[in-house]
Amino acid sequence: MKSLLVSSSSSLKGDISLAGDKSIAHRSIILSAITPAKTRIKNFPFNQDCLSTINSFKKLGIKILRSRGNSLTVFGKGIFGLKKPSSPIFLGDSGTTMRLLAGVLAGQDFSVTLKAGRSLTKRPMLRIAVPLRMMGAKIKSKINAKEEYPPLTINGGTLKAISYKVPVASAQVKSAILLAGLYAKGKTRLQEKIKTRDHTERMLKVFKADIKVKKNTIVIKGGRELTSPGVIYIPGDISSASFFLGLALLIPGSRIR
Repeated sequence: MKSLLVSSSSSLKGDISLAGDKSIAHRSIILSAITPAKTRIKNFPFNQDCLSTINSFKKLGIKILRSRGNSLTVFGKGIFGLKKPSSPIFLGDSGTTMRLLAGVLAGQDFSVTLKAGRSLTKRPMLRIAVPLRMMGAKIKSKINAKEEYPPLTINGGTLKAISYKVPVASAQVKSAILLAGLYAKGKTRLQEKIKTRDHTERMLKVFKADIKVKKNTIVIKGGRELTSPGVIYIPGDISSASFFLGLALLIPGSRIR
């Protein structure tokens, strides 16, 4: 085992650039892929989970190219531009990819199987399967007791709008329903008991979706193509920033931006 010597510092000063926020990165790929335009995404975090989302949409027929640094370009094909993959899509252990992608696939006119890594196979999926089935999607899963788990086989099609009270506080569940709502006829209305992270709502507004938010109620109208903002800059991940925040607080005279 190698030893590690840590020396004290009198102060820390300087600027730090952090990798992009993972949650926003997932959504930037998803919305760019189903928008009929080219979107450039800057400060993208190329971690394993986000790569699962990229690889998924490549299998669904979306061209995604990486450029200099941490940037990439997504060549979207519109909400109905995805193609049936030639084989099941393996998502690794990215729960965000599986749950959000399920919402998009619920509105497609083909069947797709989403396979998971060891950890993700233990994540509950009934919470997204119930509302998506209410909207008209056919979903098969691994059933154990009263819960459902990956792999998921989603046979999408024509969806209908629903009014739904989200039983668990989950931004992923909410996002799956909102993304399916893009394909539904009419207005899908969601109510949250406890307000969760609103990355999806904010980004849907950026892409000009017909969405309205009032306190814990969200209404989205389907059947409308999205509009690309052209360029998205993903803000730095606050979780990664926390280490430097703590370090600066511990050492007097430090100033880190």
